[in-house]
Amino acid sequence: MKMLRKTLFFCLVLCIVAVFGAILFRIYIADHYPGDTTKTVFTPALEAHYRANTEGFAAFTQDIRFPYDDAKDGNFFATALVLVPDADHLQLTVRYNKSTLPKVASHYKLAEVPAPAEGLFRYTLTVSYNEDKDGKDYRTYDCSYIAEDAAFMYRYARLAFDGVELDGAVWARVDIYYKDQSEPFGAIAVYESRTYDDMTDTFIPIPLKEFRVDKEDLPS
Repeated sequence: MKMLRKTLFFCLVLCIVAVFGAILFRIYIADHYPGDTTKTVFTPALEAHYRANTEGFAAFTQDIRFPYDDAKDGNFFATALVLVPDADHLQLTVRYNKSTLPKVASHYKLAEVPAPAEGLFRYTLTVSYNEDKDGKDYRTYDCSYIAEDAAFMYRYARLAFDGVELDGAVWARVDIYYKDQSEPFGAIAVYESRTYDDMTDTFIPIPLKEFRVDKEDLPS
């Protein structure tokens, strides 16, 4: 009987350790970005701007208020936003869980679930310059740089967009397409210049924050 109690106690301890281990592992991978997936990328255009303005080079960031494409399912997640307004440049990182792929297959009515791979998705940036809902000034920018990586159950993509006119931009979103599909699977609002305040019935500016580029990321 004593041996049985010891065995049961040992099994209970193992279960507790396993549960806490799983929780800690999930916390770790939730904030884990492999390789260069969050480093500041200098495209040829951004590097040319940096070399011409080394002393006055200024980069900014902003907390992405709604970083998921879907509040319920959270298929894609955006982070590590960097803006260089003087260079008309924006970059960020997008991540998705491999469990998203069956939803992609269902959304597009594919014959089978696609396997995780590079180039599975393409990304564009849509920017609104409209001060009110009746405006029609929307511009779409193609991705000028993309680098992908994978770790555990996630896939990551570092995206950069050149030629983005940020002056006067009200908001910007990343549209996510499966391969050459014309309809986006999802979209994430990655930049907002203002937010609406119900209490005062006015728009409140959302300021940018200074972003310090790591020295190791700067062009040599």
